Amino acid sequence: MDQPQFLIIPRANDGVAVSIDGTIHVKQMQSTEMLQLALNCLAVGMEMKRNEEAQQTEDHEEEESV
Repeated sequence: MDQPQFLIIPRANDGVAVSIDGTIHVKQMQSTEMLQLALNCLAVGMEMKRNEEAQQTEDHEEEESV
């Protein structure tokens, strides 16, 4: 099954537009909501980065012990 194609577009004048398989949906947001979304995305991105680096370190240590 194909994954749906989606694109999230931040918009300075009214919030975010989300395109799902070419259909556009607009989520009206205030500046505080937009900033909270940005902070949440940053926090999750940092967690993903830490997990990836930990996995790479673990993989590298396993290779050295073999």
